[in-house]
Order: sequence, then C-alpha cells, then structure tokens
Amino acid sequence: MPQCYNPSMLREYPHLRILFLSYVCAIVLFFFLGPEFFHSLVAPLGIGGIFIVGMMYSYSFTLSLGALLLPAFLDQYSPAVIAIFGGLGGTFADMTMFQLVKSNLKQEMKSLAKTNFMKVIRKLPLMKFDWFRDILGAILIASPLPDEVGIAVMASAHLSENAFRLIALIANVVGIYLLVTAAAAIY
Repeated sequence: MPQCYNPSMLREYPHLRILFLSYVCAIVLFFFLGPEFFHSLVAPLGIGGIFIVGMMYSYSFTLSLGALLLPAFLDQYSPAVIAIFGGLGGTFADMTMFQLVKSNLKQEMKSLAKTNFMKVIRKLPLMKFDWFRDILGAILIASPLPDEVGIAVMASAHLSENAFRLIALIANVVGIYLLVTAAAAIY
C-alpha cells in the first residue's frame, strides 16, 4: 500500500512548503485584519499600487495577498484598468521567474519531475506537443494558481523570451480581469 504522507517531502520541496504556508498566513491575516485594512493599505498607491499588486499576484508566496488586494482598487478604477496595469506587473514578475526557472530551480524541478504524478502527466499524449504545453502554461498563469507552475510548463517547451512575454501578458491581463470582475459582482 502506498504511503500517503512522506516526511522527506517537506525537505525535498521547500518552495512548495512555503507556498502552502503563505496561503495559510494570507487567510489568517485577511480573517483578523479584514478587507478594509488591505484597502487602506494599497488604494493610496494608485496605478503604481496596481502594478505592484499585479507582481504579487504572480509570485506564489504573495499570490493569495495579491488576489485579496487587486479588488481593493475597484472603487477607483475599472476592471479593465486594473487588469492592464496588474497584468503588466504580473508579466514583469513572470519574466523574472522565467529566468529563475530556466537557471536556479532546475534541480527542484528535476526532483519533482521524478514523482509518480509527474510521470503520469508526461505520458499524456498531448504533453508531447510544445504548443499544448504553451496553452496549458498560459491557462495556469491566468488562473489563481502559482505562476511558477505555468512558467515551468512553458519553459519545458523551450519557448523564446519574446513569445513567453506576450503569452504571459495576455494570460495575466485575462486572469486579473476575470478575478476583478468576479469580485465586483460579489461586492
């Protein structure tokens, strides 16, 4: 019978561990401080604040806070403006990560690639096509999941920097627009 919990996983995947803890911390902070606190924190920053929060929305460690902060600009800006400037910030962050994934995180990604789950994923027929990995990476970047996952998928397809930049910009703008319009509909 396979073991569900492996204590060595905490040592093998330190970035994923920190990602999980960042979600827990963001939820606790939001619960105790409330949305008004976050609104008063970023709203005075204007367009520059949207750019910074868009960067936060891209990094796994700050994604949860970024998702909480982007709707704080709705009382001053339209969802389209928030999506464009947040998307530019997200693309700037993604370009930084793209370089990091291609160089520094290779060892952790190689270790992750050896897991049974990733072996099954790689055997899927569509994963053999670079174009499919590009589309999957763009969907992951547009989603509220950590952009690092989508960037890793796209980097494995040997995508050029210019093509990645364009795909990341479109994915970030669409993802942030969907997030902000959903938040606007709720509030």
